[in-house]
Amino acid sequence: MLLYPFIISIVWGIVPIILKLFLSIIPHEFIMLISSITLFISTVIYTVFFNYHKIVEGYSNITLKFVLLLIITFFIASFICQLLYLKTLKNYNPNIPVLIIASAPIITIIASYYILNDKLKYIQLFGCVLIFIGLYLLLKYKN
Repeated sequence: MLLYPFIISIVWGIVPIILKLFLSIIPHEFIMLISSITLFISTVIYTVFFNYHKIVEGYSNITLKFVLLLIITFFIASFICQLLYLKTLKNYNPNIPVLIIASAPIITIIASYYILNDKLKYIQLFGCVLIFIGLYLLLKYKN
């Protein structure tokens, strides 16, 4: 459902402001801890009560290599990126870091082209160029 990305963008658009306010009064380590605990509890509740059968069905497809790759991926994506994100928010106005992070779709488009052999449409390429131009202007005239 395409409504979900819009909901996500609204939530992710507000969260940096809330985090910036909290980072002025509490350490980023505490925020990371609360975030991790909340995610863990929410995931357990969601999985156990709503999707337990999917865990049981998917268990037969899991290999040690797959689990290790997931652990590495989520360690980098969750822990390392959250740590860097909170440290950046603490030291900067949220506008510039959030806009830089918003360029992530460019990486996704390029990676999916090379790794998944997805087709790259001209409009996507044009969008990437516009994002790069916007980032360049943002960083050049940030003051």
